[in-house]
Amino acid sequence: MLAVVKAIFLRGVPISPPAPFSARLAPLKDIRVTLTLPATVFVFLAFNVVYIFSSVITERATDGSAEPFTAGSGRMVSEPPPSPGA
Repeated sequence: MLAVVKAIFLRGVPISPPAPFSARLAPLKDIRVTLTLPATVFVFLAFNVVYIFSSVITERATDGSAEPFTAGSGRMVSEPPPSPGA
C-alpha cells in the first residue's frame, strides 16, 4: 500500500546520478573520520565480548536459565508478586 502511495506522490522527484566510488571514499581522507572508525569498531567489539562472556559468568548463579533475573523490582521474575497484606 505504501509503495503505491510513494509511486504516485514521489513520481516527480528528481533522482541524482549515482556517486562514483572515489567520491564515496573521499570522507576517509579526513583524519578525524579515519581515526573515528577504528575507535568505533573497538567499542563495538568490546561491548560484544563483554555481552557474550557475561553468560559464562552468570551461568552458575542462574543454572543456565535467563528466567531468574530480576525485573527491576528486586524480586525474581519467576516469583509471584507479594500479596498486598504482606
